[in-house]
Amino acid sequence: MPPLTIRRNRYRTALMVILSVLMTVGFLHILKRPHTYTFTLAFEMFGLLFFGLMGIGWLCQLKRPAVLILTSEGFYDYSTTLATGSLIPWAHVQHIRLEPVKVHFLTACWNISITLTDENDFIRMQTPWKRLLLRPGYWLGYSAIIIPLIDAALPRQEIAQAMQHYHHTYHTTQNRLNT
Repeated sequence: MPPLTIRRNRYRTALMVILSVLMTVGFLHILKRPHTYTFTLAFEMFGLLFFGLMGIGWLCQLKRPAVLILTSEGFYDYSTTLATGSLIPWAHVQHIRLEPVKVHFLTACWNISITLTDENDFIRMQTPWKRLLLRPGYWLGYSAIIIPLIDAALPRQEIAQAMQHYHHTYHTTQNRLNT
C-alpha cells in the first residue's frame, strides 16, 4: 500500500495565526493604558505571552504541509509543534483511539490518542523540553502521543479508520517478520 499523506487545512491554520496576532495586538494595546491593579497587569502579560506563543506555534505549523504520514513501516506525526516528526513503527503501537475533547458538554475538537507498548521509553527518547511537556499529561493518564485533528484536511473518521487499517495490516506483518 502506498504512503498516505494527510494534509493540513492551510486556511484554518492561517485563520488561527490571524486570530492569535489580533489577540496579541489587542493585549499590547490594553497594556499601554495606565494600570491601577497588579492583577490587571499580570492578566494582560499572561494574555500577551499566551497568544504570542500560540501565534508563533501556529505560524510554525503553517510551514508544515502534512499533519500525518502513514507508511507500511509506521507513521510520521507533524500535527503539533511538539510532535516528533520521526518514524514511530507500527510494532510499538498498542491502541489507536479517536477521542473527543470536551468543554463542559460540548465537543470542542477531536484527537487521535495512540497508546504505545513502552511509553516511558518513548518519553525518555525525547528532548528535555519535550519531556518536560509530555510527562504531566502521561502522569494524568493521557497517552504519550496525541494527534489533534483541528487542522487536518480529511474528516476525523477517515483518518482514524486509515490509521487503524494501516496498524492492523502492518502490525501483524511486522510481528510475523520478527518471529
